[in-house]
Amino acid sequence: MLLTAAFVVAQVLLVVTGNGTIPLPTNVHVTILELPAVLAAIFIDPIAGVLVGAAFGLLSFAVATTPLFQNPLIAIGPRLVIGIVAYVTYRGVRPVNTSLALAAAGAAGAVANTGLVLVLAAIVPAGGGITFLPPGVAWTVASTTLPSEAAVAAILTLVLGTVLRLGADRLR
Repeated sequence: MLLTAAFVVAQVLLVVTGNGTIPLPTNVHVTILELPAVLAAIFIDPIAGVLVGAAFGLLSFAVATTPLFQNPLIAIGPRLVIGIVAYVTYRGVRPVNTSLALAAAGAAGAVANTGLVLVLAAIVPAGGGITFLPPGVAWTVASTTLPSEAAVAAILTLVLGTVLRLGADRLR
């Protein structure tokens, strides 16, 4: 429980400080807000990943300044899935290579987060019979943002996961 709480604190710090995105030279801002949920799922279990993802979603909903994230289904729903996707990916790839599994889990968590937000934004009614985003706009955002987010999440999960794994090995 203490480790889960630590990942929740990391989640809160990323959201509250505004340090949850990284601007890239391509003028795309990628989110890294899913990383605490990904790491919790890998190092604890998928339930911890869901709990940290729930904290992410609730914080996203609480601080939302756009109608998209003022909708609880969009703000919270995708964030509950991050940990499950990361856990399943990590466990599936780990027999091949642990480093590859860390990177794959990070990428999968990023795709689950942003991908599901964009899908919901394109299908959930925002009012007046329209959705939050037209499907074409959601697809454009996905095609321009998701590859970068997946790559950044893969790299950061590999680095942070390796550090956490080495630290855990030293404690044993």
